[in-house]
Amino acid sequence: MSTVTRSICSSDAHSAACLDLIERRAELLRLLCIELGESQKCIAALDLGSLQHRIQRQESLCIQLRFIARELESIGPNASTLRSEFRKRWAASLIAVAEATSELDRVKRVQSVLLRKSRRSVNVLMNVFSTFCLDGRRWDNAPGQAAARGA
Repeated sequence: MSTVTRSICSSDAHSAACLDLIERRAELLRLLCIELGESQKCIAALDLGSLQHRIQRQESLCIQLRFIARELESIGPNASTLRSEFRKRWAASLIAVAEATSELDRVKRVQSVLLRKSRRSVNVLMNVFSTFCLDGRRWDNAPGQAAARGA
């Protein structure tokens, strides 16, 4: 095999590896969006067990994304070295990553608002309970409890 042919094959393998990593990155970003959306449902439903599972899954996806980022840094993808048959795939992969990143940013903003509102709700409930406990009254003697017991 000539040096030129070996160089082209090596370049093709490098290009294919870069494209595979970028496509995998887009897929992981899409999966992370789905997991964040599902965790929002868990927060709304106060399903802490499922929320914990979703968070663990999100952590796993983030670890995989960091690994791919390190791999891409180490092999250094470069569009200018791609042969024409790889250029369309390269462009489609970059568009997929951009779209997934944009969707992830949107979902993260929604998640942030939801968590802020949840934190406020928890703080309000804590204030109500602490005020109630400081009165020296017991829950059994609370207004409305007698009606609930049928007294």
